[in-house]
Amino acid sequence: MSAIKEKLRRLIERRHLIPDEFWVDGRLWVLDQEDGTAGAYEVSQERLGITRSGEIVWGFSSGCSCWSGWENGDYCPTKSYKEFSIVDFTAARNEKAEPWEDTAESNLNGFLLLVSETLDPREVLGIGNQEIRRYLIKRIGFQKIKDAVSAVVLHTDGTSELLECTIGAIKERYVKVKDASTEREYLLYVPDNVKTCREGIAWTFGLSEKEYDPAIET
Repeated sequence: MSAIKEKLRRLIERRHLIPDEFWVDGRLWVLDQEDGTAGAYEVSQERLGITRSGEIVWGFSSGCSCWSGWENGDYCPTKSYKEFSIVDFTAARNEKAEPWEDTAESNLNGFLLLVSETLDPREVLGIGNQEIRRYLIKRIGFQKIKDAVSAVVLHTDGTSELLECTIGAIKERYVKVKDASTEREYLLYVPDNVKTCREGIAWTFGLSEKEYDPAIET
């Protein structure tokens, strides 16, 4: 927990630099995980974040799959949120064993990059959250990203590009796509056996290239 608390402290100190678009109801959720207490018919989740006022917020959401909800294919969620100072956070959770893992899937490192003064394009590509990655790519500039990772364009399709990027000794492939409604550009990670932009985009939806229909997905 100490490493995560230190990262949270840094994030709280520079939270004023985080754009409004990332705050949801005054909260910034940075870690999200199953809490391990769910029964056979429940889905339970814990969330950890910060508030605009500089407190830590812990949220618990339990989607109890009661009979009517189970029959209808949905859940009846109960939620609770509590706010603590960073000093009192561990004690407030009753000294539970370390529950939080700072994984690549969390948003904590991504949000720290949002407030960083210097950015390494290779770190940006490693961010799992597409919105944070998109914002940072825009901040750095797409061409600088391509140059930093020696990106090679393998295929183009309209405004989309299939890129092979060299990150250290590893080659990774990404598809650059543009949202037609917002003009936002995204880099989407795809497997290294992808050969076309369409195939890569289809993969992000869990589909084959033949199954993919952009009109349906949008």
